[in-house]
Amino acid sequence: MTIRTIACSAALAAAGIFVAVTSHDAPAQEKSFSDDRLDQIVAPIALDPDPVVAQVLMAATYPLEVVDAARFMQAHPGLTGPKLEEALRGQDWDASVKSLCGFPDLLQRMNDNLSWLRDLGDASLSQRAEVMDAVQRMRRRAIDAGNLKTSPQMTVTETVDRVVTIEPPVTEVVYVPTWYSCYVYGPWSPWWWWYPALFVPPPPGGPIFFFGVGVPWRVGMRGSCAWGWHQGRIEVDVVAHDRFVQRTFVDSRPVMLHTTAARVAWEHDPLHRRGADYRSATVARRFQAPTPRTAPAGSDGLRGRTLPPSPRPPERDVPRGRRPWRDPSDPRDRKGRDGHGT
Repeated sequence: MTIRTIACSAALAAAGIFVAVTSHDAPAQEKSFSDDRLDQIVAPIALDPDPVVAQVLMAATYPLEVVDAARFMQAHPGLTGPKLEEALRGQDWDASVKSLCGFPDLLQRMNDNLSWLRDLGDASLSQRAEVMDAVQRMRRRAIDAGNLKTSPQMTVTETVDRVVTIEPPVTEVVYVPTWYSCYVYGPWSPWWWWYPALFVPPPPGGPIFFFGVGVPWRVGMRGSCAWGWHQGRIEVDVVAHDRFVQRTFVDSRPVMLHTTAARVAWEHDPLHRRGADYRSATVARRFQAPTPRTAPAGSDGLRGRTLPPSPRPPERDVPRGRRPWRDPSDPRDRKGRDGHGT
């Protein structure tokens, strides 16, 4: 066992990640989140700028790497800009996880609320369009409540059919707002709060939506959201993605997007799942993972997991025949074929 694996194992135990499932458990049932549950799942991120929302929805599908990254940032406080880029070169996380290292408070919130993180990732994989619709519902609520509007820190735009976009200013500095979800969306009284730690009230007399200091991390904004009712999707900006991986990967070639398109739809990479179970059997089949098993009550099937290095499996094991790496010794790679994005 490597020093890194031992350290990560200890970090995961300290983070309270959930008990690994066992082979004798019964097969899991398909899990579909209701609109009310989805509203609560996205409420803590819905008012972030679109590029940040995109990174969170991608990274949430790699929960073990999120935990590892949060522990890394705890051990290296104050890393920003070029120093952070250089530090990230030594990590083999997905690019979406690396991009969130520029926002350590947001990354820590994901690490501190693991049940929510796991549900967010599951919903992002199995109910993508419904998740995007939920973000739009919550943004409309915040606008109607008078709490979401354009400011020097972000531009809020609403179309005639009430599609709301939030964009950061065109500078190197990105602002991630802070808000209290149980107040900022106006009158909202679900019959049950699924994630109570994320819906605490503000201090008496305190603001319910505000900005802190901006972060010089425009380079990490490599994705965005393509909005459309019942057909929203996460997109990756090809130029921004390739620039980011060139700065934060020792060998960026395997994760470069070899395409002339300006934007491409994001695709989940099961290699960065690091063995964490897919709780949806449909999603598991899509990525050729073992059928998920039902975990004990109160469990997410993650506690006690270690974080192995990203493997290079045989081509027959790669979903849909895609190869998520490039090998200069392979003539197909020398011809620039089979590029695969994060």
